[in-house]
This record gives sequence, C-alpha cells and structure tokens, in this order.
Amino acid sequence: MAIKFVYEQINKQTEAYRFILGKIESGEYPQGMMLVERDISADIGISRTPVRAALQQLASEGEMVVYTQGLGMSVRIMTAHDVQEIFFLRTLLDEAAIDRFVETASPVEMLALVTLKEQVCAALKHEDHQNATKTIAQFHQYILDHCDNMRLSRIMNNILPHIRQMRRLLMESEGAEQICREMHDFYERYCTAIQQRDLEQIHQVLRTYYQEMEQRQIALLR
Repeated sequence: MAIKFVYEQINKQTEAYRFILGKIESGEYPQGMMLVERDISADIGISRTPVRAALQQLASEGEMVVYTQGLGMSVRIMTAHDVQEIFFLRTLLDEAAIDRFVETASPVEMLALVTLKEQVCAALKHEDHQNATKTIAQFHQYILDHCDNMRLSRIMNNILPHIRQMRRLLMESEGAEQICREMHDFYERYCTAIQQRDLEQIHQVLRTYYQEMEQRQIALLR
C-alpha cells in the first residue's frame, strides 16, 4: 500500500508539472504571474501536495518558474539575455542534430521529413497558428529522433519549453502574417538543402533564420 501511494503521488506530481508547464507555454499563465498552489490544485482537481512538489521542481530547474522569498512562485519573465542564450544553444544543437541526420538518413526517412515540411508550410500558408506550431514541433522532433544521439535530445528538451513559448509569442504578435511568410520561406529552403545533403547551405540557412528570429523576439520584449 505504501509503495502504491508513493507511485500515485509521483504520477500526480508529473501531472501537475505538465499541466503548469503547458499553461505557461500556452500563455494562460503569463510571464510574471504568481502561481498559487490552491488555485492550481483546483484547476487540476488534485491536492496541493503534488502541486507544491511540481512547483518546487520547476523552480529548481530555474527555467520557467522562479521563487522569490516573501512572495512565492511566479512565471519567469524572459529577458533579452535569455533569448540570446536560447538561440545560441538552439543553433548549436540543431546543427549537430541535422548534421547527423543528413549523414545517416535513409531515402524513406528523408521522404518522411519532406512530408512533415509540406504540412508545416501548408499550415503557415493558411496562417493556421495552432497547426503550424504542432507541425513545426513534429518536424524538429523527427530530426532529433533520427539523429541517433539520445544525450543531444535530452539537452534540447531542456530548452524546448522556451522555444515553444517564444514561437507562440511571435505568432501572436502584430507582425504575425509577415512572420508566417518568413517561416514558410525558411522551411522550404531548409528542407531543400537537407534533401541535397548540402551541410554548408543548411548551416547558412539555419543561422540566418535564427539570427532574424532572435532579433524579432528581443524586439517583442521592449
């Protein structure tokens, strides 16, 4: 019975963790919002204990939640420095992943990636932000899953919540229509270079795009 109780608490903590993280990424819990155990437990329908543990876990990670003495837990406010760090890491990790994918991908795997790209571009063309966000995540996850490097995937997973949060902010901004066009153009050029297995062109396209998106993201913070 004791072991069963422990497992139940762990499962509830995981549920609370994912719930809170999802709310932050979606913007329902905006940056700077105080995170109150009582309110979150009521939203999920579980006790406050696993919610408290989930908040402590998020705060210990220091990425999406911060603890301020005397105030409590709140959603971390992203800074320009955060954006620069995340794009720096993302560029390094994506280049490492795509290098390995290009080296090892079979024709079937390459075709699957092209199919995902077409889904991304169709969603962006119709400014279907929800579907675009979903298919973009699937596109990059496919590359990670097929780069044969589990450690690389784990490191990338640490910054994925920030990446999803930033992508949402861009798509909800006043220049969303232009951003969708730029994203559409990027995925077309990026996937063409991948199909040609041209690493120099892949890196050039990727770096140029991420530099532009980094500047756009920083501009949103002002």
